[in-house]
Amino acid sequence: MQCHGEVEVDDLFGDFTMLSLQGPNAEKLVTEVTNEWPTLPRFSTHASHHRRQQLTLIVVTHGAERGYDLVIPVTVLPNVVSQIEEVGKRWSLSWIGVEAQDMLRIEAGVPIYGVDITEENSLLETGQDRWVNFERQFAGFLLQTKQTIRRGAKIYDGEREVGTVTSCRFSPHTNSAVALGYVQRNLIPRACVTIRDGEQSLVATVSSLPILDQA
Repeated sequence: MQCHGEVEVDDLFGDFTMLSLQGPNAEKLVTEVTNEWPTLPRFSTHASHHRRQQLTLIVVTHGAERGYDLVIPVTVLPNVVSQIEEVGKRWSLSWIGVEAQDMLRIEAGVPIYGVDITEENSLLETGQDRWVNFERQFAGFLLQTKQTIRRGAKIYDGEREVGTVTSCRFSPHTNSAVALGYVQRNLIPRACVTIRDGEQSLVATVSSLPILDQA
C-alpha cells in the first residue's frame, strides 16, 4: 500500500474476482440473487450485498441482451456461485467459456477496442455514433463587447441553457471578444444568445467557423 498525501492506493487484485451474467434471464437472476431490482442505465454501477458482503454490480452487455458483471470478494465467491447456480436452474443457466462468449458478442455486433476498433477507424465507421450527442456542435461566438469571459461560462437561449464556452479572447480584427464552445445545432449560425459568466450577462451572436468569415 502506498500513501500519497491524503490518498491511499491499495492493491486489491487478489481480494476480488468477477463473474459475468449474460442472456435474456440475466436481470431476473441478478434480482433474485441480490434481492434487488437492478433497473440501472447501461455502464452504471451499483453496490449490492450478499450475506453482509458488498458486491459491485456493473450493467454491461457482452451479447445481445442486457447483462451484468459482478465484482465479488473471493471470501464469499463459493457461496455466491452456489446461489447463482441454484437460482439459475429454472432458467437453464450454464457456464460458458471465452470462445462461446466471443461468439455471442460477434453475433450481437458488439465491437472490442483493439480488435474490431483501432485508431485507424473513425467513429462513423464503427457504428458507435449512437452513443454520441449530435444535438450540440462546436461553434464560434461574436460578443457585443470587448469583455472576455471565462472557460465554462454557460450559454442561454432565453432562460434555456443551450451550451458552454470553452475559450475566449479579445480579437482586434472584430474589435470585440470572440469565443469558442458547444451549442445546440439549431442555433448555428446567427442566433443571438446570452452568455452568463458569474454576475455578467453578455450578448453574443452564434457563428459558423471560422469566425472571421462570418464577422
